[in-house]
Amino acid sequence: MTRAEFIRDYAASSGIPTDWAELGLLEVRGKTKIALPCACERDGCPGWALLAADEVLDHLEFRAPEKLRDAYNDAVSALDQSSPRA
Repeated sequence: MTRAEFIRDYAASSGIPTDWAELGLLEVRGKTKIALPCACERDGCPGWALLAADEVLDHLEFRAPEKLRDAYNDAVSALDQSSPRA
């Protein structure tokens, strides 16, 4: 299932417009949510999680696929090393 398909299915079952489905975004009760890959291995998980901004970091650290988690950690490390020190 693609990210856009996940968003469209979620929206259809919830009666929510899919204006931003191609970008992996959905507005739910006034909050913008983003679909990220999921590797939780729970029964019925479609391989995607729909998260609000305040949930993204927790997901990246604990439930994202290892490759995505590693890429995120590498990017943060690279930025930390290149940031000017005060």
